[in-house]
Amino acid sequence: MTNDFKEFFLYVNEDVGIKEVHKKLSFQSRCITSLYESSFSKFNTTDISQINIFCVKEFPEANSNVVDGFCDVEILFDVCEFLKLDDQEKKEVILDKLKQGIDKVVELNNWESTPFYDVSIRTPFRGIKVVIK
Repeated sequence: MTNDFKEFFLYVNEDVGIKEVHKKLSFQSRCITSLYESSFSKFNTTDISQINIFCVKEFPEANSNVVDGFCDVEILFDVCEFLKLDDQEKKEVILDKLKQGIDKVVELNNWESTPFYDVSIRTPFRGIKVVIK
C-alpha cells in the first residue's frame, strides 16, 4: 500500500515557561508550513503520510520514528534566540527549520529531493533565503 502525503508540521519541544510564546510560534510556523504545503505536490511513500518536525534545544535524535504513517524527526532550534528576531527573520528561520527537517527525512529514507526543492523555489516568500542541499 502506498501513501500520498502532503502534510508537514513544525513543533517546539522546549519548555520556555510561557504558553503564549508557544501559541504564537505555533501560529507562525503553521502559516509557513501551510504555504509550503500549498506548493507541494503529493509524494508517494509506502509508510509515511505526514512529517512532524520537532524542534529541540539540544541533542536531536539522529533517526526518524514512524508510527501509523506519522514520521517524527528532530532538529536543533533555540526558541529564546528565535524570539529576539524581527518578523521577516522569523519567517526565514521557520522556513529554514522546515527545510532542515524535510531534508533529514529525505536523506534518512533515500528519497529523491527534487519535489521538495521545487517547493522552496515556488514558495510565495521569494525573499526568504533557504539553503538547499
